[in-house]
Amino acid sequence: MRFVADLPSTDEFTPWCVCAPTRAGEDENVAVFRSDSVVIDRYRARPGGSLWALDRVRTHMLVFPRRFVQIEQAGREPVIASPDRVMFYNAGQEFRRRFVGEPDVNDAFHFPTAVLREALQRVDPALAEGDPIFPIASAPIPAEVYLLQRRVTAGAPAMTELEATEAALRVLDATLRATAGALRGDRPGPRRPRATDAHRDAVDAVIRAIAADPSASHSLDGLAGLAGVSVYHLCRIFRRRT
Repeated sequence: MRFVADLPSTDEFTPWCVCAPTRAGEDENVAVFRSDSVVIDRYRARPGGSLWALDRVRTHMLVFPRRFVQIEQAGREPVIASPDRVMFYNAGQEFRRRFVGEPDVNDAFHFPTAVLREALQRVDPALAEGDPIFPIASAPIPAEVYLLQRRVTAGAPAMTELEATEAALRVLDATLRATAGALRGDRPGPRRPRATDAHRDAVDAVIRAIAADPSASHSLDGLAGLAGVSVYHLCRIFRRRT
């Protein structure tokens, strides 16, 4: 078994599943959904357990804590991870856990760099060019964002790839909108752009392709290529138009 910490830090996005015992009280790190655009996993680490010492992440992540634990990211002030906050991790981020009475239990959403930069572009173009991508370790989130990601994490295994990817992107967008002020350092952001004729044309092209052969297995990448947009952008404009 190879743990994520054993893998080299890289900006390349390669989905993985790291599995440990899933009996009650045991450690686990299990992917509930994997695609080229997102990995969603469920994580539990007990103090002194096999996953507690994990101290470097491989991809950019949004982590939604379900318990209280102190997280110390290298170069940043320690924070208490809790269900009313989202934790931001950049690829290669080193961190330590400090026990505060509970195991580390969370849901994590892993995204490739291109998807994150496109999503951040909608929040603030300056953030999309930032290095590191996430300039802060954590930010508060409203209850509806936490509940959204819990529903998506629980429901993803029963969804199609299209449904699960779109749902994960909704979590990403909702989280970035909720934390925009913190990510910007309270700088005002641009107004959200309105849909254009190009957006409508792209969605119409996808609808025609699906209608022409409804029994075919249409991939997100294929439909996005047909429309001339990215997978992230297609999910955004398709939901708005339909």
